[in-house]
Amino acid sequence: MLFRSFQLKLPSQAKPGKPFLVLVQHNLEKNLGQQSFHVTLKNGDGQRIERIVKPAEGKGELLLTFRIPANYTQDTVRVSAFVGEDFPTNLQYLTEGPVKLAD
Repeated sequence: MLFRSFQLKLPSQAKPGKPFLVLVQHNLEKNLGQQSFHVTLKNGDGQRIERIVKPAEGKGELLLTFRIPANYTQDTVRVSAFVGEDFPTNLQYLTEGPVKLAD
């Protein structure tokens, strides 16, 4: 059975130098207690631009604000996230995107 503890909601487009909001909707089982969400904004090649780590427990939402560098030259970004202490022992891993950059 696939463990589905969270999902990511991304904007329909992005713009260099502007905020890029990512919504993490989570529903963690009570017995898991507080967990860390590691959310990473990546370039079109999958390289990290920025990572935010936030704790959460139970059911709720985290709104994270990333900033795409003003000098960003690629035409897309992606977001990857995992929940847990570290990647090798994560409870779930997701990658969403690509999100196109506005002209």
